[in-house]
Amino acid sequence: MFLKRNSKSEQRNKNNDPSCVGTEAIAVSQQEINAQTFKYPPSGFVTRIEHSLLYTMVREPDIFPTHTVLDAIAEENYLSYFYVRPSKGQSVSEYEISYAQLTAILALAAEEWSYDSEIPLVLCQKVSQCVLRYANDQGLDRKTELDDLLQPLYRYAVEREAQQSKKMLSWIIPALGASILVGNPLPVYAAVVGANFAQTREIEKGNISNANTDRIMSSGERTANLEHASLLEECDDVSI
Repeated sequence: MFLKRNSKSEQRNKNNDPSCVGTEAIAVSQQEINAQTFKYPPSGFVTRIEHSLLYTMVREPDIFPTHTVLDAIAEENYLSYFYVRPSKGQSVSEYEISYAQLTAILALAAEEWSYDSEIPLVLCQKVSQCVLRYANDQGLDRKTELDDLLQPLYRYAVEREAQQSKKMLSWIIPALGASILVGNPLPVYAAVVGANFAQTREIEKGNISNANTDRIMSSGERTANLEHASLLEECDDVSI
């Protein structure tokens, strides 16, 4: 349900490729999850974000202090994660681009950092600025490019919430049937209590992730407005 998985998926990668161990196995596993979730280009990317130190920092808030992650966010070259790896036989005179990797790291930040953390917002601000400046340099529509970055994040959050609700129902519906069958409400009550107990942490993490996603979407819009105002000021200065 969430992007960060337990060690079982990393272990499967290790079994499939004995040379893939430790942090590399985690990166490969995370790359596979992100590629499927955020529809990476089939050929992949020239620079894979899951293998970066920044991605590891965002993934492990219990290990890396906030100030260290903020420094890494400020120093990262996000443009390098745009470029799609050319398919075999394809000309490399001009790379295709995709923001999917950056959407993935924003989603990860929303899931792994607390609601009162500045990490998701600062990361969104830096990534959005990079996308908007690229759009300006290439003469692209700013809103379209920012939507390409942020709308998949919103859709992912909606799908995650739907999966969570479906998982809750998988506990309750069988118990409801049993209660109707025997005329006793205790099975459904027990199932509700059991489901809530078993999923308390998932529900809490889902709520925090949804709140952070809302904050990220709003931050992206604010960044776009600020960048637009900055461009207008530059144009006014030139005209003067």
